Formats: sequence, C-alpha cells, structure tokens
Amino acid sequence: MRTVEEAILAIDLGTSSVKTLILSQGGAILGRGQASYTTSHPRAGFDEQHVDDWLQGIISAVASARRFAPLAAIEAIAITGQMHGTVMLDRFGMPLHPAIVWSDRRGADLLVEAQARLDSILPARIGGPLGTGYMALSLAWIRLHRPHLWNEIAQVLLPTDFVGFRLTGIVATDASNAVSTGLLNAETGLWDESLLAEFAIPDDWLSQLVPSGDQIGPLTTEAAEALDLPAGLPVIHAGGDAPVAAIGGRVYTEAGAMIVMSTGAQVIRPTARYAPEPEGRWHTWPAALPEDMPGCRWLNVGATLNAGRAIDWIHRTLAPGISLTDVLALAQSAPAGADDLLFLPYLAGERSPLLDPHARGAFLGLNERHGPHHLVRAVLEGIALSVADVLDRMAPVAIRPDRIVFGGGGATRDLRQIMANVIGAPLSIPPAQDSSALGAALSGAHALDWPALEQDQAGREDHGAIVSPNGDDHDLYRERLDLFRDAIAANLPLMHRLQRHS
Repeated sequence: MRTVEEAILAIDLGTSSVKTLILSQGGAILGRGQASYTTSHPRAGFDEQHVDDWLQGIISAVASARRFAPLAAIEAIAITGQMHGTVMLDRFGMPLHPAIVWSDRRGADLLVEAQARLDSILPARIGGPLGTGYMALSLAWIRLHRPHLWNEIAQVLLPTDFVGFRLTGIVATDASNAVSTGLLNAETGLWDESLLAEFAIPDDWLSQLVPSGDQIGPLTTEAAEALDLPAGLPVIHAGGDAPVAAIGGRVYTEAGAMIVMSTGAQVIRPTARYAPEPEGRWHTWPAALPEDMPGCRWLNVGATLNAGRAIDWIHRTLAPGISLTDVLALAQSAPAGADDLLFLPYLAGERSPLLDPHARGAFLGLNERHGPHHLVRAVLEGIALSVADVLDRMAPVAIRPDRIVFGGGGATRDLRQIMANVIGAPLSIPPAQDSSALGAALSGAHALDWPALEQDQAGREDHGAIVSPNGDDHDLYRERLDLFRDAIAANLPLMHRLQRHS
C-alpha cells in the first residue's frame, strides 16, 4: 500500500518554459512538469512575454508534476525564475504591459548613455556591468518613449516576484534576484537610493527585500483553487534562477564551479569576498544561500546570451521538420574544429565578457565543402568557446575548481563532450538537469527545517555521469580559443558598421 509522503513543490519560471518539481522529505524527486510559452518580438530588439502565459503555464506544469505524485502531501511552495525582467503593475495590481524580459535590447542606446555617466561607479555598486534587459534600463526606455504608461505605474516586479505576488498577494524579492535590476547595492543588499534617483524611479515602486529562502506569505485562496492545493501553504522565495542553480548543483565553495545552459549560459564561481571585476566583464552577486546555510556568500557570474538560443536558431534554420536530437547528432559526423569552420554565436549581442549589445553572429572560414554537419558542430563549438572564454578570464581571481558541474536544460548530450574538450577538465553531470528547480526545493527544505533532506542532498557524492576531456581535441581547441578571440576583435567593428547601415 502506497503511503503519503511530505514534499515540497518547486516552481522555476524559465525563459522558454516553466518547470515544476516535487521533492520528498526523503530526497526523492516524485514528479516533474513543464509548460512552454513564447517570446514575442513586436519590433527588432524587443523581447516580451505575456504574464497570463506564465500563470497558465504554472497551472499546467503543477498539474503535470502532481500526476506523477498523487499521494505527495505538499507542505510548501518554493519559487525561482528568470532574472532582470520587468513587470509593470497599475494601482490595482494589474499588468500594464507585457513583461520585458532579460534578452530585450530596446535600451541599447540608453545603456551607452548610462555607461558614460555611471561607468566609474557601477561595477563596485551593482556588482558588475549594467546590461540591456535590466529593469533600470527597461524603465528608462518606458519613461522616455511611453510616458503615458510610466504615469500609470504603481509597482515594478521581477518575473519571480510577480509569481510570488500572484501566489500570496505580497510583493517581495531577495538580494540574489534584486541585484539583476541594476538598482540594488550588491554589497549591502539594499536598494541604492542614488541609482533610484539617477533613473527617476520612486522607491515605493520596488519590492520589499527579504532574506533568501524566507517565506514571503501564505498561498491565497484564489491561487490555491487554481493550483488545486490547500490554501495557507507557505510560499518561499528561493532567489534568482542562476544563484539558486548553484544550490541545486551543490556548488557552495570556491573549489566548485558550475556552468548552467539555457537560452543563455551562466558560469558560476562561488567566492568568499565581494570584489567586483573592475572592467565589469562579469558580475559579483549575492548568493541565494539562506542566512544560516554554510557556504560562500557571493558568486562571480559570467552571463552569456547565446547558448540554447544559438541551438534553437540552427535547428529551425537547417531542419525545422526534424527533431532537435537528430539535428544535433549531425555534429558527430564532423571532426573537432569542424574542418576549419568557426562560429561566433552572438545572435543577440553579448554580456560577458564583451558587454556589447551590437555584437552579432558569424560563420568564418565557410567553403563549398562544408555541409549541415559542419554547421551544427561549429555552432556547438562556438557556444563552448564563448563559455570557456568567460571561465578563462575568471581564472586569475579564483582557485582552480576541483569540480565543474555542467547542468541546465540546454546541457545536451552532444554539447557535453565538446564542452569538456574545450575546457580541458572533467564535467560533472547532475542527475537532475533542472538545477534551479532542485535548488529552490532544497531552499524550501531548509526553510521547513528538514535537515535530513538538506544534509543528504548537500553531501551526496553521486553527481551523475562524469564526462572526461579528450586531450588531443583539447590541444586543438586551445588554439581555436585564441583564434576565436582574435576573430571577435577583428569583426566587432564590422558588426557595428553593418547595423548602422541596416
């Protein structure tokens, strides 16, 4: 006879889909769910999502997960999700506009102006560079180009915080998520009054700050009915998805590193001290660890914009009628180096380490002998080279990691070996690729004082498969990384000129 198991429901609001996960008090994943939604592009550089799609996706994904675990007694809900984005609400708590998500580039010109004014103080103040898609710049664009909308705003929220608001009626965030607005002092963990003044943003528009992993409120009756869950369940804000992924990958100390693959990619290195990179080539963010959980309190995070995005592009461009698995398998028919074909993956600009919204993608070395298998392999290699570029640049300020976790929904089997060969180090593949959802569940376990689960998950040595590098391929890729960097430097001016004439 099956017994009821106490469990936590985790919700991870990603860029292309929402994922849910049910984790039992005994440490077993009882069920998973996923629901996709689309990003609309009303104009070039505009990336928007409809919050109703998020909410319907959450309802669907929760129901899917619960079908796998009908006897799970949900004791709490833990939330995480995509960072940087902007949801604007009116005084009645209703959305005024589709959510402007992190990949949006409408603020590119305003970014140049903000850098000219603030570049000397921003890395130290916000932990790194300001980027297009940050709430500060999205709101600056709204103020300049949509003044009627600006005048109606009563509240601005990050995507995860909007989910929390709809679940509890309470507007709250934590420092690991709020740092992605460009308005938080990353060192103090408080809203930065001088930056709010600089961007003319009233402080009463912003969410209240709570510690990472804290309960923000009970599940409302309305939300409980929509999710078919008991009203009053505690809702826990785990943090932003990248910092929470480090919890899911059990990367807590300076000896660990994590690469999270999704639409973009994040290279995460825990650090014991707050020391932002002076040139702003990566971020230093508050970790999402609850206050009494041991581990480094900061994360160095290099965020690239073009990982799964580039894979999706080559899939729909080459063979939209064939499965993604079959398209990626073409790469196995091409040798390392793709017969001297190099791909620059900057389809949507780049953050780390270029800080250039005008960077664009390119194939270099293309000739008539190259076929689809070369193109696919070059795309995968270009993604891996861009990640290795960030990891290499972080090396002088960090000890060599003794474990590199490679996870996230975009960590495909075909990319794993290429990534290991490019980096030249073994990659630990976690059994659960949904690291952010798992991290949220573990944060929730800590909030519920489930120490047995927390210790079991934090101390397990079973991290799944190990992918070891091929030494000969690594030697080739080290040379290719130098060529990759030279190609970027040579082509960036041309990319800028092309856009001026488009």
